[in-house]
Amino acid sequence: MNHTPPPAMASRLPGSTSPRLWPCLAGQTPTAGLAPTAGLAPTGLAERLGRLTSPALADHVFPGRVDPAIAREARLLNRFRRAAGLRWARRLDQAGIPVVCLKGLGTAYLAYLDPDLRGLSDADLLIRPADLDRALELLEGDGFRFAEARTRSPWGFVGEASFQPLMSRDGGTNLDLHIQPDAWPLPLGLDGGAVFRAARRIETETGAITVPAAEHAFLIAVSHAARDLFGQAAIKGLIDAARLVAGAQGALDWAEIRDRAQRGRIARPLRIVLALFRGLGIAVPAAAGPAAVPAGAEYRRLGRDLETLFENGAEVEPGRLAKLRREWLLAAEPGVALRRNLRRLGGLIRPGTGLPKV
Repeated sequence: MNHTPPPAMASRLPGSTSPRLWPCLAGQTPTAGLAPTAGLAPTGLAERLGRLTSPALADHVFPGRVDPAIAREARLLNRFRRAAGLRWARRLDQAGIPVVCLKGLGTAYLAYLDPDLRGLSDADLLIRPADLDRALELLEGDGFRFAEARTRSPWGFVGEASFQPLMSRDGGTNLDLHIQPDAWPLPLGLDGGAVFRAARRIETETGAITVPAAEHAFLIAVSHAARDLFGQAAIKGLIDAARLVAGAQGALDWAEIRDRAQRGRIARPLRIVLALFRGLGIAVPAAAGPAAVPAGAEYRRLGRDLETLFENGAEVEPGRLAKLRREWLLAAEPGVALRRNLRRLGGLIRPGTGLPKV
């Protein structure tokens, strides 16, 4: 694959101590390259990586820095959650309801040689809108119920791509049904129909499943990370995106990615992600586009957060002003940020329930 060379020191993110963490997360640098290094504080990074993703991945990236028993339990938990999600994906598929395994459930196979490294909190399943009623009838008949989880925001659920989590009777399986690959505006450039048309079947240890095309998995990861304001909740998706950029599925079709990002109004988040990856030392293909580095304190602050895995704010939830600043400056185009905030204002009057409209 034709990659651009790693960025020179002058193009690294301000305050950079080493470019090696993110290339390792992306699979471009062997984990042995992360032996104790001055300035990196590997033990602290391993703890934060384990908390933000999975101790299994932290143990893989920082060998010997994670309690072996904790790492082993994390691998088993990741395997259990993935197997549970795949079981219900196949159950729907066998009932004539096609399913595409999104996000962690799919990228565990698309972007990781060992899927047990990819931490999961739920199983994201894309179905066609016309199949929603049948899918709910089947799952509810098998004991699933909407969890009606409370949101941290006063405006409730404002997205329409997916719903409240569906929980199994025993509480051991959490399904997130999608009728679009991610929330507005991504479906303007990549809707569910496009994902289904380009999806492919792959074999897993428990049978065949359907996963998105690598380009679509990458765009979904970028869109979701931007909605999470590139914060702590976005780390797993950003690592997925980095591994796909690094060639986990071969060379990506960057012309398609740019076209769909432009139409899906995530061109700015895409540019930010690629600039961050280059600044963090990941070899990004020249075909991805110019290596422009955004200016501004907010970009530099975000770069330091990612490089240190939120060393200075791992336990601190950003305030509303900080979130708005990051959204308007980095994570969304102006019109997108405006519409989202107008919807939030509407939600203050009538909070969204996150349940399907019947």
